[in-house]
Amino acid sequence: MDKLVEFLTEKIGWTVLVILGFLLPGSLFVFVWDRALFLEMELIRLIILAASISFMIFAANFIVISYCAYKEDKEEQKRADLELLIVLPVILADLEMSVAMLYKINNPQYTVCQFLNHVVIVLLFILVIELVELFVKKRIRKAKERKRK
Repeated sequence: MDKLVEFLTEKIGWTVLVILGFLLPGSLFVFVWDRALFLEMELIRLIILAASISFMIFAANFIVISYCAYKEDKEEQKRADLELLIVLPVILADLEMSVAMLYKINNPQYTVCQFLNHVVIVLLFILVIELVELFVKKRIRKAKERKRK
């Protein structure tokens, strides 16, 4: 147990990220959607469920954000910062889950399927914006090359 405490204190930033990024939002998500399940569930199962819910949203955000970060790698040969690639999807996932929970509190008929549809729409919007930005940059670059000639 002492080794675990020592490890967690050495990696305090990552420990806080896991607690605030995965466990807390997932637990609140379960509580808002099904209070009876939250109160009846054992602590270990609740932690696993909370982390699973948060991780699934994080995974979708991570895929989109890592694509957006690495799409320019081929052009500008920049390496994306690993910490930013982890923290940014966690923040986005927490924001998406927070908005869904607030909406669920105000509208009890709001379902998880509707939430997932909204997450997909947000991620597609981010992808479209990034692709448009990439297209515009290429067009500007080609126009500059034409002017040089």
